[in-house]
Amino acid sequence: LDLFAESGQLGIEALSRGAAHATFVDSSQRAIAVVEKNLRHTKLGGNATVRREEAGNFLLRSRETFDLAFLDPPYGKGIIDAVLPELVQHMSDYGIIVCETSREETLPETVGTFRASKTYRYGKIQLTLYRKKETEE
Repeated sequence: LDLFAESGQLGIEALSRGAAHATFVDSSQRAIAVVEKNLRHTKLGGNATVRREEAGNFLLRSRETFDLAFLDPPYGKGIIDAVLPELVQHMSDYGIIVCETSREETLPETVGTFRASKTYRYGKIQLTLYRKKETEE
């Protein structure tokens, strides 16, 4: 799942590395057009679903389960905090959630059955990985 897809870069990278399918979600028509263009260019569109929808609404309506989810929303607006509780309900038992935020943002240590397992800092950004508590080692 590439939530807040923008250009679709993260999901397309996953597809190019062997992911069987990717779902791209963004509320912006401009972003969706860029994702669709990039999927055509890479010839990976057959393995993708593209949805123009607000992330929270998508998660409330979706019945899909995801193994990997990328979240890269606009920084500093608390968007990840708002969608994580619903997202964890859509993750497989061995799923991984990757959240990109500004370095200054603090994300919750646990969300439902998921726990922040690692945090990486690169310049002004921070990546936080969540995994299911019982699968973490």
